[in-house]
Amino acid sequence: MARASATAWISANGLIAGASQNGETDPRDRGFPQDCAVLWRDGNILDLGSLPGGGYESGAQTVNRRGQVVGWAIRIQLGFIRQSRQRPCFV
Repeated sequence: MARASATAWISANGLIAGASQNGETDPRDRGFPQDCAVLWRDGNILDLGSLPGGGYESGAQTVNRRGQVVGWAIRIQLGFIRQSRQRPCFV
């Protein structure tokens, strides 16, 4: 499976928030890749993870100069999709 990445925001000091495909298949849509929230900093990609207890897909939407990231994450539980509230991640 091909992998791709996308940016959503670039901070004033060059931090980049976005998503990257992790090589896994989306359990809701077989054949489509999962995305995970990432932060590009100093030429390195940092995986920001997902929801605790079973989150499988996420994306970073914005980042400020201090490295505070806001994004989204979802998980499946008993056939329903739960969407998290946006909360900052500190990196």
